[in-house]
Amino acid sequence: MATQIYSPWTTCFRANPQAALRLFCFPYAGGGTLIFRDWSSNLPDSIEVCAIQLPGREKRLSEPAFSSLDRLIPILTEAIFAAFR
Repeated sequence: MATQIYSPWTTCFRANPQAALRLFCFPYAGGGTLIFRDWSSNLPDSIEVCAIQLPGREKRLSEPAFSSLDRLIPILTEAIFAAFR
């Protein structure tokens, strides 16, 4: 299956829109979404692995990074819900 970008916030390396479960993965400090690219091959097909791409990182480098989780969480939550409705 192909990589799917549902929104600027998420990259799913083995897209499965009919997945029973989506596993949202956050890169470690200094890491990027590519660390999760092979995870799907080690999980059942019913699980879609979606890496979170934060502003200020990788393809979103030109966007200002968040310095506060209190500000990030509500925006990220809404972005995820909007992308997977």
